[in-house]
Amino acid sequence: MDLYPDEVIRMVILGQRETVLRCRTIWVCASCETCTTRCPNEVKIAELMDCLKEMAVQEGVPCPQPQVLALHETFLNNVKKRGRVFEGTLLAAYMLRSGELWRKWKAGTWKGELKLGWQMFYKGRLRLFPRTIKGKKEVRAILTHPKQTENTS
Repeated sequence: MDLYPDEVIRMVILGQRETVLRCRTIWVCASCETCTTRCPNEVKIAELMDCLKEMAVQEGVPCPQPQVLALHETFLNNVKKRGRVFEGTLLAAYMLRSGELWRKWKAGTWKGELKLGWQMFYKGRLRLFPRTIKGKKEVRAILTHPKQTENTS
């Protein structure tokens, strides 16, 4: 992380768009909401980081961490397709997109991934088939044509 979240917010306020979109910090954010919860000014930091990631992708700003971009795109495509995350295909798609599968194959460490997957399946943590949800089309529309949310504060 090259900038702290408060520095990113300050740069956004100051209009330093190019610097913010090129920083590593927006890609390191896992959207865990911890900083949002702890923020004394009630800034929705995780939402801001997600927005900045999307802006960087849309503007063609190269991601300093290609594997993080691969996960970001794979995750969003997974949600667009099913309306929610389905881990069964998420990991496989990510490993193909990022090149991790080939790297693990060459290193001989892919068996560990299979073993972990089997253990998760055996314990009921990994499903074979995705759950269906209502509103898949609405979720897809939101992610395909994102609209700005209104500020309610």
